[in-house]
Amino acid sequence: AWKKAPLQLLKAVYESHPSALQLRSKRGETPLDLARDNGVTQEVLLFLENSEKSQFRSAVVTTHELQRKMTEKCNQDEIAQKTLSHALKKIADSLTILQSENEEMRKSNLNL
Repeated sequence: AWKKAPLQLLKAVYESHPSALQLRSKRGETPLDLARDNGVTQEVLLFLENSEKSQFRSAVVTTHELQRKMTEKCNQDEIAQKTLSHALKKIADSLTILQSENEEMRKSNLNL
């Protein structure tokens, strides 16, 4: 019965549930595999093949974009860490100077 489903019906199902192309049967077959094995029209095969390729390209683009964003975020985190480290070093240096000045003042007061 489904072998004779018109292409428009297949397209309507795909548009409402595009991830259905990634579903697999108990034997691991995709809708495209099942279509090839069951003699559907060339028109349906082309639609399924092109839809799978489109989904694959979309997944590659999405993965690339996520990788780019993660790299950017890591770079921003690295810059923030370096900035924070530099600020903490300046604070530590200032504290060392203040401790030294405080020690000198204490010694000076003891000599009075």
